[in-house]
Parts: sequence; C-alpha cells; structure tokens
Amino acid sequence: MKMNSASIAQALCESLTLCRSAGISDETYFEPLSRNVALSGLSELKEPKLREHDYTAQFSLKHMAKDLRLPVETAQDLSLLLGQTEHLKEAYDQGRGRVEEL
Repeated sequence: MKMNSASIAQALCESLTLCRSAGISDETYFEPLSRNVALSGLSELKEPKLREHDYTAQFSLKHMAKDLRLPVETAQDLSLLLGQTEHLKEAYDQGRGRVEEL
C-alpha cells in the first residue's frame, strides 16, 4: 500500500513542479486532474497544501523509507525487479541523510 502512496506522491509533485516551471498555473494543473483517472485520494489530500506551497510532512520520512525498504528486500528475495520502488527508496534514503545532517 505504501509503495502506491509513495509513487503517487512522487508523480504528483514532479508533474506539478514541471508545470509550474513551464509557467502553467496551479488552477490549470489541478482542474483537469479533478476529472482525470489519475485523481486519487492522495492527490485530493495534497492539493490544498501544494497550492499553498506548504510542504510540511504528513507522514514520517523515516517510516516511508522503511515501507519502501521492505518490498525492495522482499522483491530481491524473490528475484524480482521493482525499479520504480527502488528509485523511490533511494530518494527517501537521500532525504533521510539530508535531515540527519541538519
């Protein structure tokens, strides 16, 4: 379940960052999202905060890193490749490293 949440949050933030960088307004981004199959409970939860540029955590970085580490380890035991999840795990690990440096 957390694999899905992390993936949705990452895609939401990256696509919004791309649109903002290209000069596309939040309204232009979120309005069609509200009618698209990509709409999720997580995107609805995050929308007000993202519109306000409020990036405070709603879930522990430490716990999400753990929630990504476990499926990666399980997949390795099963000789499966979870490329996107592995990439997300690395990003969360880097984020944890940065937080620990502060």
